[in-house]
Amino acid sequence: MPNGKEIPATHKDLQDFKDSEVAKINELEKSMTKMESITMASQRHIARINEDISKSRAEHKGMNESINILYTKVAEIGTDVGWLKKFFWVVATASIGSLVAILFK
Repeated sequence: MPNGKEIPATHKDLQDFKDSEVAKINELEKSMTKMESITMASQRHIARINEDISKSRAEHKGMNESINILYTKVAEIGTDVGWLKKFFWVVATASIGSLVAILFK
């Protein structure tokens, strides 16, 4: 009793039933073949996408390293105020020196 149907009793009915079942099996095999080819194509596509992602990550890694170097250099320049301190020490020393010179005149 396949699929809730009764098996035919006559030879011709039995042959027709067999032919219809064989046709269904052939259709299933064709569908499976199509699915396999779609699956293989999808796997190739996924592999290409993964390669592209790996390349992008490698490129971004280099860019990230360059950006980190730039951040470091900007931070060094921003915090390097030693020259400014020296300039004000020179100005302050000169001012105090001129005041002392004026007092002793």
